[in-house]
Amino acid sequence: MSKIMIGEILSNKEECDFNPRTGKLSGRYGSFDGKVIKSLKYATYMPREKKGDSINPCINAQAGIFPYKEIKKTDGKIRPAILVFGHPKNAGKRKTHWKDIFEPDRGYIKYFGDNKTPGKSPETSNNNILMKAYEMHEDSDKEVRKKAPPILFFENIDTGIYKFQGFGVINKVELLSQKHSSGQTFTNYAFDFVVLNTREENESFDWSWINDRRNSSLTTNQMLKKAPKSWREWVNNEKKIENIRRNVNTILVQPTEKQKAKNINKKVLDDIYNYYYNNKHDFEFLAAHSCKYIIDKYSTGWITKQSGDGGTDFVGRINLGSSGVLPMKIITLGQAKCIKPDAAINAENIARVVARLKRGWVGAYVTTGVFREKAQLELLNDDYPIFLINGKEVSEVVIKRMIKNGLNPSFTADTYKYLETIKPKYEILNRRPEEILYN
Repeated sequence: MSKIMIGEILSNKEECDFNPRTGKLSGRYGSFDGKVIKSLKYATYMPREKKGDSINPCINAQAGIFPYKEIKKTDGKIRPAILVFGHPKNAGKRKTHWKDIFEPDRGYIKYFGDNKTPGKSPETSNNNILMKAYEMHEDSDKEVRKKAPPILFFENIDTGIYKFQGFGVINKVELLSQKHSSGQTFTNYAFDFVVLNTREENESFDWSWINDRRNSSLTTNQMLKKAPKSWREWVNNEKKIENIRRNVNTILVQPTEKQKAKNINKKVLDDIYNYYYNNKHDFEFLAAHSCKYIIDKYSTGWITKQSGDGGTDFVGRINLGSSGVLPMKIITLGQAKCIKPDAAINAENIARVVARLKRGWVGAYVTTGVFREKAQLELLNDDYPIFLINGKEVSEVVIKRMIKNGLNPSFTADTYKYLETIKPKYEILNRRPEEILYN
């Protein structure tokens, strides 16, 4: 059993039998989806064999970043792989004020490095290992890429339970400031990963490829034989990264339950609703602000006056092209609705925006709630060009921008502080939507 399915669950509730650093067996066998396994040479974190052991007998998922030890091959040293264990569910807890982002079906993962100490350099050993991998991933030399370590992703979904979310490469590194539980700030690296597709492998991952990379008797060319096709294409620069990025087609209509915010998103969304509760008109500023970060190539115009807005709360523009004889600019009419986070928008609510659209225009309906499935289906069936942005997506924008600005989403006061900065950025005007084309 050397293959693992994308999205497969691993349990770390039993001791494992394999030390990936040394290749030696020890202790009881590891657990895989609740079943004891003997042949699969990988495992997640297990307790140390005895208190005080300096070497953990298994992969330490709690460490976040787990690099395999470098192997000396006939044509140079290589690192077989680097495992990244993300804990997005921990966001907002006392010691975790940032949020790892796992969106493997869109081929995107964001992970915050392992420096968490104020006054300490972010150049930790594991961060440095990822930085070195980033340099290799960015190198266009085929021989360098052959030796570059693949990054393997595991998402924590419950205590002791991890979901395998595929593999990929690093495509961006950012140095930023984060807030410690003490209130002090510290610097750390944030890593953006591209998750590569496994279409040719029928959504499975062959761990024997990693074992081949650990085999010192195999050359770098030989260890490529069992690599996924997308990895080989990446090594050989055969395709652009976007053409081998994982992208899963999903059903367009989302159930209302799936749209509801959870964990830190729910907490922040509740803060947003409470902040605007006594002046819901001001939610229009956040709605327009959210479109800027959710709709590609969107630029904000203005907020409309409350009287005589004709069913439009804000006006924006989508810019498709900035050169050529006639760049395309698309007028976007926005509607904002601040409702309870578990309340639902129906088709009649959205019809108000639809009625205002002229040919070639698009709409954006932004709410703190969710959208009924029937409303989504009507929009799809009638081909109405409306962006539906629910409360969970709005909270995601606020969380990301707060972290970017050194604020802590787990503190309501910090959320309010961020929301206060939004209104002054936008004008309230009484203009015809067409005027956005000439801004």
